Amino acid sequence: MGYKMLCDIKTGGCGTTNVVHHVISKCPPIFIIVLEWEKSETEKEITETTKALEWEIDISRLYKGLEQNTNYRLVSMVGYSEEEGEHICMAYEKNRWVNLRRESLAGEVVGSWKSVVRLCGERKIRPEILFYEAAPSMMD
Repeated sequence: MGYKMLCDIKTGGCGTTNVVHHVISKCPPIFIIVLEWEKSETEKEITETTKALEWEIDISRLYKGLEQNTNYRLVSMVGYSEEEGEHICMAYEKNRWVNLRRESLAGEVVGSWKSVVRLCGERKIRPEILFYEAAPSMMD
């Protein structure tokens, strides 16, 4: 991962730059990724970024100390719609994605992940907070 940090002399450190190792010893029940957007992206940029998000991720590729194939699945996402001026939450339930709206408890069925990608592009919804939970095989 190549992330480096200066060992601060003021706090008793050695003054050299060292590689930072990300270590986790126990799998958390949820894993959250936060994306920071830098500008008002185009429909194409939002679509391409959303399309690149993985529905299932292996966090052992990010953290040392875990067994390989420590998989987590995307179960919910909060995005911001600049055009609508509000945050939107989508959740995966009953084998489909649902757009949860404040004014409707039932939510609007979006469908497949491909439909989520299309909706994000069309309505310029920028995914910001991605909630993953341990894949079923890990919860056994």
